[in-house]
Amino acid sequence: MEKEKIISVMKRYELKYLLNSEQLQYFMDHISRYMKVDKYGLTSIASIYLILTPKKKR
Repeated sequence: MEKEKIISVMKRYELKYLLNSEQLQYFMDHISRYMKVDKYGLTSIASIYLILTPKKKR
């Protein structure tokens, strides 16, 4: 019996935004509860990858 080849295709879209200082502060205020200092300490973040999942309808 011949093994079937599994083909998987994932479509990925990237959107990139520049934030002004007010938007950055809003963003940081909301994600800070999910962040903690790690072994690298306090460093600058040049880019961030954020995955948003849709809220389930009730």
